[in-house]
This record gives sequence, C-alpha cells and structure tokens, in this order.
Amino acid sequence: MPIRGGYRNYLVISISSLLILILIALPMLSPLLDRILHPLNGSFGSLRIAFLEGYIEIDGLNGEVNVLYDGLGIPHIYASNYIDAYKVMGFLHAKDRFFQMDVMRRLAQGRLSELFGELTLDIDRDFRHLGLYISAEKTLDYIANSNEFSWEYQALLAYTEGVNQFLRYLEVNGISLTEYSLLGLKPEPWKPVDSISIGKFMAWSLSWSMEDLNLQELVNRNGLEILVDLDLLDRSLNTPILDKFKVDT
Repeated sequence: MPIRGGYRNYLVISISSLLILILIALPMLSPLLDRILHPLNGSFGSLRIAFLEGYIEIDGLNGEVNVLYDGLGIPHIYASNYIDAYKVMGFLHAKDRFFQMDVMRRLAQGRLSELFGELTLDIDRDFRHLGLYISAEKTLDYIANSNEFSWEYQALLAYTEGVNQFLRYLEVNGISLTEYSLLGLKPEPWKPVDSISIGKFMAWSLSWSMEDLNLQELVNRNGLEILVDLDLLDRSLNTPILDKFKVDT
C-alpha cells in the first residue's frame, strides 16, 4: 500500500527528530561509547587481551618467545628464530583479528554466505568468477614444490599453525569469540591457502579496474573504431592497452 502524503511527512519528521536527539546526545554518550568500543581499552578490547596476559604455552616452538605490548597495545615479538616468530605472529593475529581474517578469506574465496546467508550471495558469485581462490591454490602448489620458495613456505606453515593454536586455545579453555556466538557458528581452522587468498584480495583491491575488461568487450562487439567514436583513446588516465593494434585517428 502506498504511503499517503500526511503519513510520509509525519514519518520524515519523526526520523529527523530522532536523528537530532542522537546528535544532541552524542557528546554525553561519547565517554560511554569510548569505554565500550575503544579497540584497546574498551570492553571488546579488554576481552581480547585479558586472558592472554602472562605465560602462554605454544606447541612446537624451538625456543622461548617474548611478546611485549607497548602503550598503544602493539605487540613486539622477540624470538631466537624466524619460524618461531611467524608462529607467534599467527597466534597474535588470530587473538586480535580472527573474525576479520575469517571474513576476508571468505570474501576472497566467494564464501561469505557461509556466514551471512543469502545476503552475500551476489558478492560470492562475483568473487568466484574472479577466481582469486583458484589463483591462490595455484600459488600455494607452486611454492610448496619449489626450492626457490622453501623458506617462505615454511614460514607460511608456521603462521598457519600459530593461528590454529589460538583456536585450540579457545576450545580448550571454553572461550567463545563474540562474533561467532552471535552467528551461532564455530571458527573454521586456518589453512595456508587462506593467507594467500587474502594477499590476492589485497593486491586486487589496491589495483583493480574492470575498465580494461569492459573496453575490451566493447571492442570485441563493435570493433576498434568504437574507441575513436566515443573518444576513449585520448584520456590521460586508464588508457586501454591494445596489443598489436593501432587505430588511425
């Protein structure tokens, strides 16, 4: 049923009034919100670090590793070897950001809907067509079987093990991450391909442009002359690269 003019005006006034009240109240609410939402000192931040003060036993370390937090809550890792450092870094990353890591890997792999249902189906379809996960699997297979990248592969395995040791730490100690409790799910173990998937996603997100693909499709359907007709060859930015073709203007 369409909204009548009088009711629509009433609705707009009500929403506007509510927004004004929120804006007026923000200065008074700010200290409370800061105590709750501050990433280090807020309630959520405190939950992240409270149970990890003191001594934590991580399996498979070759020596003792010390982690010191500075005044900004940034961890500094001191280890006798790089593999131990990578393992502890994986543990700490998961401690502070596992849900973000999980969302990013699922985004790159086209698996967000496993968390959020039909809401993200279109996003998953787009990223599966993009093929970042397939590319990540090929990269992992290459470095796993290449002498040139043997050290990097070992570091990746150590990092992965560190992430999963944090998840096991939660399970053994009966600790649930808030995000998964709200979703009614359990965290999925980390895999080496997950880290590579995020790397692929970051590279794509910092450099991507569908414009070249769209222009190539335009040329495929209409011929090179379409670029001249639409004045698309003289732009200083994002000029398409046409290999082995030349258009006389």
